[in-house]
Amino acid sequence: ALLSFLHLQSSFEYDNFHPDADRIYRIITDEKTMEGTISHYASSPFLLSDQLKNDYPSIENATKTVRDFGWELSNRLKVLKVNTIYVEPSFFQIFGFYIEKGVLPIEPNSLVLSHEMAEKFYGETNPVGKILVHPTYGNFKITGVLKPYKKQTQFRSDVMVSISTYENRVKNSLQALAWDKYESFTYVKLIPNANINSLELAI
Repeated sequence: ALLSFLHLQSSFEYDNFHPDADRIYRIITDEKTMEGTISHYASSPFLLSDQLKNDYPSIENATKTVRDFGWELSNRLKVLKVNTIYVEPSFFQIFGFYIEKGVLPIEPNSLVLSHEMAEKFYGETNPVGKILVHPTYGNFKITGVLKPYKKQTQFRSDVMVSISTYENRVKNSLQALAWDKYESFTYVKLIPNANINSLELAI
């Protein structure tokens, strides 16, 4: 019974530290084929967040993220496996992740480290401005370090990389990714007192 209670408590604590959490939604995709088969995705088209943010007044802000896997980064003294997510500046405007040192990652091949990963790579030394090397994607400039945050989050990651890095990587196929693929995750924040129906109508 105690284990069941702890599991239930953990579920309710998931991503509960974001400001105005009651106004934040993730967009999911239901794709229906000509034969009537429906596939369900937690992800959505790459450009959806931009269109929602720009064209619908009931939406205060919107953002997208892309997950990547199998990353290793090196500071030439040690090589560490890292959990990676691509984000854009609006991600930090919506969710409760805050910069402890430095600035947000905006330029291509820039990233911020989690507080814990910064300590693993550099100990007590300030890592802002230093370079980490990916064996395939080259050098990444560290622009900042995140404040510690709760572990119960779908965005748990060691490094948050600028979305412009991802766009550079896939620029030859970006048009296809824009609407035909579901490799990104879209989140919106509604204006105060907005009706959820307005979001459903927009979609």
